[in-house]
Amino acid sequence: MRGTGLDRHVAAALFAVAGLLAVAGPAHAGAPIVSYQLYGTTGQAGWFVSNVSVAWQVQWNGSPPVSSEGCEPGDSLKADTTPAGIKRTCTASNEDGTSSVTTSAIRKDATKPAVTSAAPSRPPDRDGWFNHPLEVSFAGSDAASGVASCSAPAYSAPDTASGSVSGTCRDAAGNLSALGSFALKYDATPPEVTALTPERPADFLGYFVRPVALTFSGADQTSGLQSCDTVLYAGPDSASAAVSGACRDVAGNAAARTMAVAFDATAPALSKVSAVAGDSVATVSWDANDDASAIRVTRSPGPARPVFDGNAARFEDRGLRNGVRYRYTVTAVDAAGHQTARAVTASPSAKLIAPAAGATVKRPPRLSWKRVAKARYYNVQLFRGKRKILSAWPRNTRLQLQSAWRYSARWQRLTPGTYRWYVWPGYGDRPQRRYGRALGSRTFTMP
Repeated sequence: MRGTGLDRHVAAALFAVAGLLAVAGPAHAGAPIVSYQLYGTTGQAGWFVSNVSVAWQVQWNGSPPVSSEGCEPGDSLKADTTPAGIKRTCTASNEDGTSSVTTSAIRKDATKPAVTSAAPSRPPDRDGWFNHPLEVSFAGSDAASGVASCSAPAYSAPDTASGSVSGTCRDAAGNLSALGSFALKYDATPPEVTALTPERPADFLGYFVRPVALTFSGADQTSGLQSCDTVLYAGPDSASAAVSGACRDVAGNAAARTMAVAFDATAPALSKVSAVAGDSVATVSWDANDDASAIRVTRSPGPARPVFDGNAARFEDRGLRNGVRYRYTVTAVDAAGHQTARAVTASPSAKLIAPAAGATVKRPPRLSWKRVAKARYYNVQLFRGKRKILSAWPRNTRLQLQSAWRYSARWQRLTPGTYRWYVWPGYGDRPQRRYGRALGSRTFTMP
């Protein structure tokens, strides 16, 4: 049977579609010419990923055919193969001879691989939780072409108690598996430290004056809070002492915070407490450190309330009775309620004799005072308001004022007004200017 024009057109069409036509020449002149074409979806590495049809073409070359075997035009390969593949053979004979063609190995894998397992790049960080980025490596199986690769995606967010990572495997033929998943719990966010709670209320006006246990507290939105620190604070003293502590969540994240607490376990320092008596007056002085927030002075005999309450370093107590022994208690108080007290005594006496305190005189008075042992002279100073108008150095215990005199190159006069005078004892020679404590001061008035 000779080939028709239609046979030639079909053969040409098959070559155009597949791009490759396998042809075997006849073993003898006039023997059949056998060719084939493979139809199917190609994957990777020479594999088909769909059913494969083998289209055989036999040209009998005009000689009557005798027989053919395996040359069916619609031979279809439906089952997946092994990597060795399978082959098909077509043998055709006519009166002029026999031709036989065997296909190349046909490898088919139309089945997707399966994801069989997934493993993280490291164990969970704590209690089944991951707290920093990780990779998940997927593994799979494939019965035909075998698994070529599987994905290993990374996970770094979001925080979740029910997260998952998806991955796939691809076989040698190029088939991609369905998504596999790996469940995980992930929390990379530290907890929040929210508060600091003491074991007891403050001892005095917000201050703790003895060691106190302070417990931090916090919150965590994902894995939950596991624990927070308890810190025992015992110093140093400070109105805003820094106390540091941390909280941890179940996933192993930690956060630290520093908070302030007022602590003072030390009483204020008080030193150099003294009382100097004068004429109806006593001057109490002291030296307190910066920790003292207030100084209180009480006097006995005296009122029940303090005679002084403030921040100065001295107090002048006037209007006392001469000859009475007064006891002064000076107390330094700090912001935490600590107190330090010191007591001193003073006995006022009148060392200035005349004129009497606050006297009104009509003529220049004679000033007089008590003698001081070992004093060789005295310095007497007279003031009108804040201006000094006289300074004299008598050797005796009296000084007669005049109506007018020269001082600092100017004439001074006793005009109507109020005057205050002071007396200091002098020791040694006058140029040495060795003076003792003032004997006191008094005023008098010229009408």
